[in-house]
Amino acid sequence: MARKKDQQKRTAILKAAKSLFALHGYHATGISHIRRESGYSTGTIYTYFSSKEEMAVSIVEEGWDDIMKDIHAALASPASLEELADFFAFTVMPRLMEDEELIHILLSETPELSAINDKLMQITNLVLDLSTKIPGSTPYPGTRNDRENMEAAFSSEGERALRTAVTVYFLGSMEATRISRRTELGIQRKDILSFIRDIIIRDLRPSGRAEK
Repeated sequence: MARKKDQQKRTAILKAAKSLFALHGYHATGISHIRRESGYSTGTIYTYFSSKEEMAVSIVEEGWDDIMKDIHAALASPASLEELADFFAFTVMPRLMEDEELIHILLSETPELSAINDKLMQITNLVLDLSTKIPGSTPYPGTRNDRENMEAAFSSEGERALRTAVTVYFLGSMEATRISRRTELGIQRKDILSFIRDIIIRDLRPSGRAEK
C-alpha cells in the first residue's frame, strides 16, 4: 500500500537536500546524507522522490517561483520608468539574491541536468525582458541616458548591447554572490546588491535617485 504523502515532509526533505547540495556539491551528497540531515528514513525519502536527481530537479524547477510570477505580472502591466526601475532594484534583485543556496546549485553543480540550464535561461530572459521594457534603458551601463543612447537602444545593435550588458550584470552578480559565500573576500551579498542597485538607479531612473 502506498504511503500517504505529507507536504511538510516533502518540504523538509528538499530543504535538507538543497542545503547539502549547496554546501558539499550534488555528486558528493548521497541519500544517506540527506537522511541524516532531514531526520527521515530512506523509505520515507523514496516515498517523495524516486532519486537524488529528482530532488535536484525539483529544487531547481521550484526555485524563484514566486518572484518569477511577479516579474511576469510586471511585464504584463503598464508601468512608468520609475516604477519598473524601482521594482527591478528593490524587489527583483533582492529576492533573487537572497536564495544563496539556489544560486550556488545553479552555477556550480549538475550541468548534465537540463533543468539547470532551463532555469537559468528562464530567469535571465525574464530579467532581460524586464530591463528592455524600461523606456530609455541605455545599452551602455555607466553612462547617463541621452538622445544618442536612446536612439541606439532601439536599433538592433543597441538592443543587443543592452541585452549583453544586462546579462553580464545579472549573471555576474549571481556569480559574485556564490563566490562571496565560499571565500573570505570580505564582500557580502548586501554589498553586491548595493552596487547593482546604484547602477540601476543611476542608469534607468531619469532623476538618478531612488524613491525608497
